[in-house]
Amino acid sequence: MNVLITGASRGIGRALALGFGRAGHSVGVNYKARHADAESVLAELQGMGARAELFQADVSDPLQAQALWTARFKSGAAWTDSSTTPASPGTGPS
Repeated sequence: MNVLITGASRGIGRALALGFGRAGHSVGVNYKARHADAESVLAELQGMGARAELFQADVSDPLQAQALWTARFKSGAAWTDSSTTPASPGTGPS
């Protein structure tokens, strides 16, 4: 499976990204601002032999979220089977 994990630079997102990588899946690592943390996750994924790629975007911004998907397709990463958003700004009612 090929997954895109938003907020993958730390916390639950990082744990999910590494878990999917350990299970043999390809992982798109999305981050908002913590580039160094995202690079660390990328290095860990690649170190375990997982296919992984970084994508910077603030997914709470609709234009950036759309640009994220466009970037994935342009990079040849049109292989996303699933996306996981472990944390969000909670912009609507729960």
